[in-house]
Amino acid sequence: MKQFTKRICILLVCVMMFTTTAFAAGPVEPRGSNFFVCSSVYFWNTSGRNYQIWFDVTAVGTMTELGASEIIVQRSTDEQNWTTVRTYYMEDYSQMTDTTTTHHADCVPFTATSGYAYRAIVMLYARNSSGRGYMQEVTATVDLR
Repeated sequence: MKQFTKRICILLVCVMMFTTTAFAAGPVEPRGSNFFVCSSVYFWNTSGRNYQIWFDVTAVGTMTELGASEIIVQRSTDEQNWTTVRTYYMEDYSQMTDTTTTHHADCVPFTATSGYAYRAIVMLYARNSSGRGYMQEVTATVDLR
């Protein structure tokens, strides 16, 4: 239920941003990026220790390529010191990006080990005729200690 509520909130924020921009007078300032409007990243428990690391990204316009370029999974015993345990690259997981789109959402699988807290660092990626843009997002911690 928390994930559903989170996704609805993000959708509402995106709608409000588009609505505000549509009626704004004068030049519109960038939203922290010339490429991204809104995004969300999170762990989704499918069963037991099996998870999916989801990302959801919306661009300011149609992008030649949009999605995640890299997903780094880290674990910790104290949530202060993190160790990378897995890295996913868009070159190896074609579902991490899509072409000619304004929105892309997908996931990669991950099996966790009990006794650790986990987080994922997701590098969101967009490319169009004016260049490339990156934005880093970090999931909430999943605690299996």
